[in-house]
Amino acid sequence: MVKGFTRAWGIRALVPVLIGLLLAACGGGGRSTSASSVQAPMDISNTTGSGTSTPNQPEPLTSDSSASPSQPNTSAASASAPFSVSYVAGIITGFGDVDGNGAEARFGTPDQMVVDKSGNVIVAERWASRLKRITPAGEVSTLATQMQVCGPSDTDPNIARYCAIDSLALDNEGNVFFADDFTLKKWSASGKLTVVAGGGTDTSANTSALALKLGRVAGLLVDPSGNIYVSEGDNFVVRRISPNGQVTTIAGKYQTRGFADGQGADVLFFGPGPMTFDPSGNIYILDVGKIPAVGGGPASALVRKMTPSGTVTTLAGKYLQHGYLDGAGSAARFDMPTAIAADTVGNLYIADPENNAIRRMTPEGIVSTVIRDTSQFDTPHGMNYHLDRGSYDSFEPFGLVLDKAGNLVFSDPNRSFIGKVENNGTYSVLAGAPWDAAQFPLDGGPVDLIASADGLQWDPSDSTLLLLVNSGSDPSGYSSTKAISRKVALDGGFSTLPRDPNGIRTDYTGTTQRQFSQTGGFVGWGWNYVQLGIPNAQGLYSTTMIAGKIDGSIQENFRYQTDIDGPGKDAQFSHIYAAAADKDGNVYVSQTNRSVIRKIDTNGVVSIFAGVAGVKGNIDGQGVQALFNEPRNLVTGPDGSLFVYDSANNNIRKITPSGVVTTVLTSAASYGVAYNGGYVEPVASMVVDSEGNLYVADEYSTIIRKVTPSGKIVAVADTGTRRGIHLGSNAPSFNPPRAMTLIGPNTLAILCQYAILTVKSPLIGRPQ
Repeated sequence: MVKGFTRAWGIRALVPVLIGLLLAACGGGGRSTSASSVQAPMDISNTTGSGTSTPNQPEPLTSDSSASPSQPNTSAASASAPFSVSYVAGIITGFGDVDGNGAEARFGTPDQMVVDKSGNVIVAERWASRLKRITPAGEVSTLATQMQVCGPSDTDPNIARYCAIDSLALDNEGNVFFADDFTLKKWSASGKLTVVAGGGTDTSANTSALALKLGRVAGLLVDPSGNIYVSEGDNFVVRRISPNGQVTTIAGKYQTRGFADGQGADVLFFGPGPMTFDPSGNIYILDVGKIPAVGGGPASALVRKMTPSGTVTTLAGKYLQHGYLDGAGSAARFDMPTAIAADTVGNLYIADPENNAIRRMTPEGIVSTVIRDTSQFDTPHGMNYHLDRGSYDSFEPFGLVLDKAGNLVFSDPNRSFIGKVENNGTYSVLAGAPWDAAQFPLDGGPVDLIASADGLQWDPSDSTLLLLVNSGSDPSGYSSTKAISRKVALDGGFSTLPRDPNGIRTDYTGTTQRQFSQTGGFVGWGWNYVQLGIPNAQGLYSTTMIAGKIDGSIQENFRYQTDIDGPGKDAQFSHIYAAAADKDGNVYVSQTNRSVIRKIDTNGVVSIFAGVAGVKGNIDGQGVQALFNEPRNLVTGPDGSLFVYDSANNNIRKITPSGVVTTVLTSAASYGVAYNGGYVEPVASMVVDSEGNLYVADEYSTIIRKVTPSGKIVAVADTGTRRGIHLGSNAPSFNPPRAMTLIGPNTLAILCQYAILTVKSPLIGRPQ
């Protein structure tokens, strides 16, 4: 494998192994910052949660999966052949979309929740726009799921294209109400989705529901009579929508922010958010918000009460104050609370994620802390979080409800699980599998390296995987000593490759990207130069600059942001996105901003290989007759063909060694789902096997496709709607891969989120 490079380039000098690749984002469970987790009151033994009515109890959504229009996604994926998933290294808990019992389940970003009369918790996954149900025993099933793009709303929930779920409530009939894209929608127990308010242009205080120009819905309730209560966080009002669709503004002044107790339009809100009922029908409102001019932080965090007649008073917190303090009334402080629930004796429970806490407020206005995370959280509550580990591990309750037994149930979208705090203070995980601090050390350990890696390469010489990692650079423009690569054995063992602690010079982006090739060694590049590196017997690399320029000065680098063909270092590039070498030692680069592919031959001469510099288009043809539109990823095949991900055209192009450009995979529509001619863009990774078959992994989907030389497209692994990591061959699943490599017959290794996995299928070929 090394011979192809050494014969063509005659490399001599020895330099370290320092491999930097840009960090690729992988589906994770980032914490939502919207103040949107709400419930309505209901008669559940001795407790009432926000988002449901009282004293009558709403009917639960049917628990018979055969009757639900959206089946729980526990079926095997619809791949063209069976496949299996195996573990290599990293952690496989956390983010996903898997139904199952307790720890078997996976969630995306769970936040808002409501409880039905049977004690089932209904969870909204905001950014995935999914509804899930958790039984009291912890069994998780999917109620409704849809594509993560905006689109039609009055349709079947299986294909409904919501944007995001911003608030959640239940009525007495078991209908689910939620806010989405400045409209209010109802998902009926029979599975029909309709718009009930919003979408109009009328901003007056009293109008009809569908004529209303609805603001951002930050709180949502439904009372026993079917009246809907909506708090609009950006319009600073609370409205009531009657069952016949009449809208009445009951408190606040439209688009007037401030603070004033009183009644009706005399009331001023700072940012009315999540709400809950108490047993007497009073509504409690979290009035929270931020003013960017005040340090960008939350400027107010209040608990306010609105009586059925519309009189508003302030119970806890102080206007334009925030923080963390227990105490009575105005002495208490909160920091951007996100959910509120009430029990049947008038105690309020508040999710305070910025303080890593759940708070309690008595009917007398005394605020205390039920549970809070600390840096040494070995408390009687039984929790073991580590706040000093950062946002990966800290306790951040976002949604909050009370179950039928009076236990607090909270959602943690940051760690993608549902937890429970029982009356005796015992903490437990109800559903999902949160990351553990011991599994995720943020100190350069194996999982941290996997999280930072952007490349994966198979080394057949010792049957290990090369994990490509870049941890950054110092201000002088040199890679830091943390920029390293690791060998990963298939049993999960890690070892460090030899490297020079002084690092290797990079361009002003601070990263030298590298792609290891079937020809041996690597191709390294920055925005305006290309290097080659070859390993010697000791594992160190000799490198040489073959084209372009590099300078230690950041200012000097900008001189070389132009395109000049010619020999070696006389050539100049602007914004190289990727580079790849063929089996003969020719190197190809894609320049996204110039929409052109350039070639560096074995003599170091740079020329345009395909496309026209600075001209965008989507035309096949010979060399400069072809046009591209922001080409990105590159990979070469065994016959010397080059495959190009042409990002803005949403397709993959093939260029023969003679420069003939054809389109081998095209998108029927942006973010389409069919794979017989289309794919979900953008492409995250491509690899070619020994027979010239191309394998494609998309950034946002969990389908790995194979394109044969004849143009046939099949899925070698398709998890369907499932997300999350489920090992084995029975309904296997994985998160979207950001890198992959062939490691043997019928086997791909993939890098996804915080794990390295293998995918096996009879449809997968051999490495080159």
